[in-house]
Amino acid sequence: MQLTKTQQAVIRLLLQADDFLDAESIYLQLNATAKTYSYASVYNAVRLLHHMEVLISKRMETDRKRFFFLDKAWVASHIFLIQAIELT
Repeated sequence: MQLTKTQQAVIRLLLQADDFLDAESIYLQLNATAKTYSYASVYNAVRLLHHMEVLISKRMETDRKRFFFLDKAWVASHIFLIQAIELT
């Protein structure tokens, strides 16, 4: 499985996250120190990772936003890829 640098950054961020994050929060946290990723690239990475079933989405009752987290089964079955992402 080939992942873009933006997809890897999203996965790395969600591995460290304590809670669900929406696409805008992911974008803001990835660009906290310097603008490295465009909003479109982050949104597309999240959308593709969700489509690939790497991310699971949850919609809160009080909000229209979708919140994302990593699928634990995907993480368990791709542990070597996860370790490589964490090293970069």
